[in-house]
Amino acid sequence: MKYADFTIDGKNIEFHNSILGKETIKIDNIIVSEKYSMFGTKHLFGLSSGDYELVSSLQFFSRAFVILDLYKDDVVIDQIRVTKKWYSPLLAAFAGFSFYFIIRLIDYLL
Repeated sequence: MKYADFTIDGKNIEFHNSILGKETIKIDNIIVSEKYSMFGTKHLFGLSSGDYELVSSLQFFSRAFVILDLYKDDVVIDQIRVTKKWYSPLLAAFAGFSFYFIIRLIDYLL
């Protein structure tokens, strides 16, 4: 699902995030970064005007669900706060189940 667009140097930068935690950065429909993350991560990419970093973070219990900070030379040049989507309770349930499963697995192994 596409969450946000940025325009830099006439290039369209898109941030996509799937319900399974796959984050994708596209520049003019070309994938430049893909990572899996449950709570957010950093994506580095370059344009003719310099190097950029897009940092995503997830906030389960706030009004903003996804926060995107776009950096150039370690300075925030843009921030987008995406409000909760319909599946945020599903993600919270998934996170809770994952936590429970990990605890049970550790208990079983010990």
